[in-house]
Amino acid sequence: MVKCPQCGFETPLVGSWQLAKTKRGKEVYLAYEVEGDELKLEIKEGMAPEGNVSRGDGVCLKCGAHIPNDEVVKQIRENEKERMLAVALLNSGRGGEGIRCAF
Repeated sequence: MVKCPQCGFETPLVGSWQLAKTKRGKEVYLAYEVEGDELKLEIKEGMAPEGNVSRGDGVCLKCGAHIPNDEVVKQIRENEKERMLAVALLNSGRGGEGIRCAF
């Protein structure tokens, strides 16, 4: 989690919101919505949106501000704040899709 230098929102930096692909080729992904200062997460099926970090630069999920790599590195060194957003468990047995996702 990195604090946005513009609005102060603690935003996760995610390279890919995709959690898994089903046997039928559909993506299971983590959808997000920001309500006030709260990040709400939901597991959905469909096309996963692009992540909000690329080459070390981030984008705030709340205000869309650019978070430069040097700021990301500085905050990670000082805070080392990590948060698991979801877990995807894959099970290929018993004829089902075999994917369970949870927060």
